[in-house]
Amino acid sequence: MIVKEYWRSPSGEAMKSLQWAHIEAGSRSAVVDWLERQERRLEKGE
Repeated sequence: MIVKEYWRSPSGEAMKSLQWAHIEAGSRSAVVDWLERQERRLEKGE
């Protein structure tokens, strides 16, 4: 599940950065592999 938040001022200007997550260590492929494993676990009902 991915949740997106949009914070806007009354005038409609963005109040928050659009980048809400970033990798601090490791590789992008390792993160994608982990996400795919978690998805499979959720599909199995674990």
